[in-house]
Amino acid sequence: MTLFNSPTWSGQPACRASGCLSFEGRGDYVSATVDLSGTNAITVAFWMFWTQFTDNNSLAMEFGPEPFGFNSSLTGFVIDPNSSQGGGTFEVGLKGDGGYNQVPFARPSAAAWHHCAFVFEKGGAGR
Repeated sequence: MTLFNSPTWSGQPACRASGCLSFEGRGDYVSATVDLSGTNAITVAFWMFWTQFTDNNSLAMEFGPEPFGFNSSLTGFVIDPNSSQGGGTFEVGLKGDGGYNQVPFARPSAAAWHHCAFVFEKGGAGR
């Protein structure tokens, strides 16, 4: 795992669990090499504290090779709490064998802890 642009490790009471990374929202991120090419299903779960939402497509998480992220991989996915689609949605997207599947959710409240869990399954026709 590599940290870029100085996200910081925090402990209690700033974190929901015993430790977490804090991102100030100005281009910091984490990159990890993970090979999901032989995987048809994955569960992604995390705790999130988002101070404010801005409809600017600032991502919580993305999986896919650079330079185009989830758009350039049949196993790519994106978790976008700041989706500009539909005006104020939390959007989750998957690029599977049959194209894109994107699901908008009502945005959770800002400045509060939320547990997020998503199951991405790309097997079968049209997924």
